[in-house]
Amino acid sequence: MSLYFDVTALAVTSTLGAFGGLLHALVFGRNRLRIPGRIGKSRSWDLSFLGDVLVGMGAAVAVLYYVSTPDPTKLVSLSVLAGFGGGSILGSFSTKGELSVEREKTQALAVILRKGS
Repeated sequence: MSLYFDVTALAVTSTLGAFGGLLHALVFGRNRLRIPGRIGKSRSWDLSFLGDVLVGMGAAVAVLYYVSTPDPTKLVSLSVLAGFGGGSILGSFSTKGELSVEREKTQALAVILRKGS
């Protein structure tokens, strides 16, 4: 793959993931977008629909990393779907990463125990 394809795919994927995140905000917000703002008098901010957009972008880019496809039609649909399911997809990747680390630890422990026997 060329650098041009990688940069273009990243830009397209993140943009379509943002669109998927916006769709998520609309669907689960009952066709209303909440405006970002401060939470009470604290220093915290409620990102509202912008949070969904950012999570959608991140999820779409994460999916691009795992499923690299040169087919533009699949890239478009996968990016929008990943953006829509953003939080769930990132949580799934996180869980899979934790499980693989635990699996590696268990395998290493099994090797140590076999050597000790």
